[in-house]
Amino acid sequence: VVDTTVVVDADGLVSADVARAPLRRVQTPQGFERATLVAAYARAHGAAAEFTDDASVVRAAGVPVHTVAGDERAAKITVAHDLRLAELQL
Repeated sequence: VVDTTVVVDADGLVSADVARAPLRRVQTPQGFERATLVAAYARAHGAAAEFTDDASVVRAAGVPVHTVAGDERAAKITVAHDLRLAELQL
């Protein structure tokens, strides 16, 4: 993670700095064996936890998740603004 990262309280005041060395940004797509992913989602069904990606579902099922190097150019398109930015790069 290149950007400075901090913890903020409910009022938006910075309460702590976060060491960047152990942090990683997570990109998609993410790869898992199909059986592992299906079992993890079945186990997570109805869970109160909020999952933000496949890796968080798999980790919640107790399966170790390993990382591989990503690429900053692999932009995730989630909202309309992301699509506009991607179109500008073409």
